[in-house]
Amino acid sequence: MQRLSRVYPGWSVRFYHDLDISDPEKAAWVCSLSCKYEQLDFCYVGNLPGAGLGDIQWTIGTIWRLAVMGDPLVSRFIIRDTDSPVLLREVEAVHEWLSSDKCFHMMRDNPAHNQAIMGGAWGGCNTWHPEAMPRLRDLVFRWSKNKSKPSQDQINVVQLLWPTLKKSHLAHDAFYCHKFPGSRPFPSRRQNYTFVGMRTLRDAYSDDSIHDPCPIECRPTHHKDWEYC
Repeated sequence: MQRLSRVYPGWSVRFYHDLDISDPEKAAWVCSLSCKYEQLDFCYVGNLPGAGLGDIQWTIGTIWRLAVMGDPLVSRFIIRDTDSPVLLREVEAVHEWLSSDKCFHMMRDNPAHNQAIMGGAWGGCNTWHPEAMPRLRDLVFRWSKNKSKPSQDQINVVQLLWPTLKKSHLAHDAFYCHKFPGSRPFPSRRQNYTFVGMRTLRDAYSDDSIHDPCPIECRPTHHKDWEYC
C-alpha cells in the first residue's frame, strides 16, 4: 500500500470482498488496514451501492472488480491482481496511457499474455460512452455465475468486453505486437527478468520471471538492441 501511494498518488484502492464484518477477528483485520491507509476502500459485494449492483455474490470472485465499471464517482480505473507487485515498468506504461486520448489500456508482457485483454493488467475510463459501461459490466456478470471456474473471468472479459473496448484503447505489448496491430512497446526496458502481472506475492510463484527475448518487431524503434524489451 505504501508503494501504491507513492507511484499512484491521488488514486484510491478498492478491495472487493465478501468478509463477514460482524466477526470481530475479521472486523479487526479490516480496520487495521483501512485505518492505516486512508486511500484503501473495502467494498462489500453483498451490498454494493449503485444501480444494477447490490448483492453480486452470485458471481465468481474474480469478476467482482468489474463493479467499478459505470461508477459515476470513478473517472479512471486500473484493474490488477493482488498477487502482483506494481513495477515501475507498469507505472510508466500507465502514464503513457493517461497522457493519450484513449479510454482503455491493456498490457501484455509475457509470452503467456496472448489474449487481447489480460484480466489483471488493464484499465479504463467511465467517461467514454458512459451509458455503455454499466451494460457491459452487467453483461459480464450474467455470464460469470459463481459456479463458473475462477478463470472464467479471463474468457469473459475478452469475449464480451474486447469488441467495445478495442474502439478506444492503447496497448503495450512486448510479445504479440504482430497479433494485435496498433500496440506499442513498453516505454522502459525490462529489468531483472520481471514482467507486468508476475505473481511473486504468492508463495507458489515467488520465482515468477521471464527469460524469453522479445521479438525485434516489438522492441522500441530506437532501441532494437533491447533483447529484453
